[in-house]
Amino acid sequence: MSGYVFRPHETPPSDTSGTPFSALDVREMIGSAQNGAQLTMVGQTTYPLGGVGHEAHIHPDAEETLVVVSGRGRHQVGDEVFHIVEGDVVFIPRGAVHATVSAPDEDLVAVWVLGGAASLDDAGYVPAAGEGLL
Repeated sequence: MSGYVFRPHETPPSDTSGTPFSALDVREMIGSAQNGAQLTMVGQTTYPLGGVGHEAHIHPDAEETLVVVSGRGRHQVGDEVFHIVEGDVVFIPRGAVHATVSAPDEDLVAVWVLGGAASLDDAGYVPAAGEGLL
C-alpha cells in the first residue's frame, strides 16, 4: 500500500481507452486498488476545453461529490443542468443520472469522491445516455 497523501500531478493517468472516459485525463488516487480503501474512491479528472465530457450514467451503489478545482463547464444531476465554476461543489445522490462537460474555451478540472464504494466496480456504472441533457 502507498502512503496517505496523494498528488494528482504525481499520479499517473488511468487507462481509460475504450471507455466513455477516453477523452479525459482521469487520475485515481484513493480506492481499494490504490491504497486498500474500503468505502471511498477519490480521483481527479481533467475535461479538455471544447465541451468535452462523458456520457450520462448512474452509480446505483454510491453517492458522488464533485469539487471544481479550476475552469468551468456544465453538470447534469437528474433532470437539471448547472453551470459550474471553480470552487463549486456538486452532490450526486446514489442512482441519479449525471454527466459533466467542459466549457468551449477552457479546461475543467474536478476532484470527485465516490462515497460508500472504493472502486468503480463497487459503485456500479450504468450508462444512461438516453437521459443525458448535455
